[in-house]
Parts: sequence; structure tokens; C-alpha cells
Amino acid sequence: MKKVVLIILMILVVACDDDFSPKADFEEEYTVYSVIKGKDSTQTVFVQRTYNFGGYNPLDYDENTFIEGAEVYIIYDDSTYRFHETVIDSVDNKRLAIPFIAYESNELYPEMNQLMELIVNLPNGKTITAETRTPKFNYLHFNQTIEPFIPAPDEVIDIKWDLVDGDDENQIYLPELKISYYLTEDDGTNTLKEKAVPLNYYYRDNGERIANFPLPINEGAMQYLQESFDTTMVLIGEGIEDKTRIIIRDAELQLILLDYNLVPYYMSIETFLGGYTILLDQNDYSNINGGRGVFASFFIDKSHSIRIDRQYAARFGYKVL
Repeated sequence: MKKVVLIILMILVVACDDDFSPKADFEEEYTVYSVIKGKDSTQTVFVQRTYNFGGYNPLDYDENTFIEGAEVYIIYDDSTYRFHETVIDSVDNKRLAIPFIAYESNELYPEMNQLMELIVNLPNGKTITAETRTPKFNYLHFNQTIEPFIPAPDEVIDIKWDLVDGDDENQIYLPELKISYYLTEDDGTNTLKEKAVPLNYYYRDNGERIANFPLPINEGAMQYLQESFDTTMVLIGEGIEDKTRIIIRDAELQLILLDYNLVPYYMSIETFLGGYTILLDQNDYSNINGGRGVFASFFIDKSHSIRIDRQYAARFGYKVL
């Protein structure tokens, strides 16, 4: 998700023209993006300015719009953490082919249900602020009487959970089911890989296959169809002639707990991945005071594994760990 957000962050299109134009009038703004990962000490803040250019394709604009020389702080639990300026390589960036500036801290380790305040002092004297509260929970409990198993006997993989010491009614989850496996390389080493399982697959008129992944939900239950799992298993071995080079480990449900700021922002950017209902334009949502962007937080829980039957994996020509 971080790579996707970085790509979207680069595409800030603003322009002006006295004649009719599909572009809006240009008004320079500053954008701030930071999604804080709970129980992780490395946190990053990105600061940019909007840009104006003569064309219609934002990817043609290759000037660096990231801001240097800003003072970036996060106030958390009565302590102030100053973020230091760093350089990040432009991996998977569609617009810039050069490294860009970010602000990073290796000391902030946020816990659940904590208020955080972001302060960005720009070199021109302008100050941008925002705040967010991390999700509230102690841990996730998977209340299964029968553990999920692949292949599912009723063709549906049914998983249920609830929060312990949390806010079940208001918490938003982003589920992701992944198949974990090893690929044996030519030199004999095993590379660990993962493949996400969507809710379903569909095809566009041009024959392009689209994976439809879950949207954020506020219910403690998720169902995946066995046929989606079957298709994903086939895709794991696509292009690999010797299927025995693939060693299936297991499947795992990853739950991301989103805070109230991250939900609408996620819903906006994920429309670019295909297969999603457009609920919010990616530039419409902002919780930044004095600019645009998002300051949000999330936690990840990966505690629920799903066993894959050895004979089932053998149907696809794979081995099982």
C-alpha cells in the first residue's frame, strides 16, 4: 500500500488557461502525507508543493516538488519527536527519476488509542498541522469453532473475529488473504513469496483479468469463495514450467485496522487499482490544516493462518512444506 500511496502523491495536477480547459485554475498549495504504522519505530512524512505545467499529462512534469528544509514534528504522549530530513530513491515512481526528500524518525513507536499531532514548519514561514488518533484495541480474537481449511468443504472460506478491549462498532478493517510459498531458484535457493487472494476475478471487454479485492469493512467477518482461491493458486505457477519448484506453505488472513482519517483516503486511492466502486475522489479528502493531504494511522494483525491440504496443492503440481 505504501508504494501505491507514493505514486498517487506524485500526481498533483493543477493548471490554468484563459480559454476553455478541462484543467482547474492553478492555486499553489502544500501537501503533507504521513500514514503512521502502529508498533513500528520507523515513521515517514512527505511534504510537497502543487505544480503548474503547460500540458495535460502530469507524468510529463519532471521537476522535483518535494520540500527541503522544513521542520517536522509529531507530538505524542507528552513528548515531541523531531523528524530528520532524508533522501528516498524514486522506486516505482512514475514521474520522478531522481531521489526525493522525506522526513523520518526512528524513535516514534505509537501504541493503540493515542492522539498524535503533526506540525510542519515550512521554509517560507507557513505552518501546517494535523492530528489523528490510533485505533483502539488490545488484540484480535478469531472466534472460530472450526478452523478454516483449504479446500473449504462448503466452497466458502468463512473467517470471524472480534476486538478485545476495543471499539467493535466503530473500528474499520481492511482484510487481505495471502498465500505464502517458496519458489526454488535456478541456484537451488528458496525465495519466500506471497500472493493475495481477491474476492473474485472478472474480465474486461479487452480480455484483461481484474482482481477484485475487499474494501474496508466494519464487521468482524469475511468470506472468500473457494473458486477465487483456486484461480489464485493457478496464477502462482503461471509462466513456471516446472511446478515442483513451488512449495506451498499456508494461507494467512492479514487484518489492517484503519483509523478514521485513513478510511476515506484509502477509499479514494484504491479506485486506481481496478475493480472498486468510486466513492471519493483522491484529491477531495484532506485532514491537513493549512494545506492538503492526510495524516493517519493503522495497525496490522497477522495472527490467523489457514491450513492448505497437501493433496489440494498437488492438484496444481506444487509441493507442500
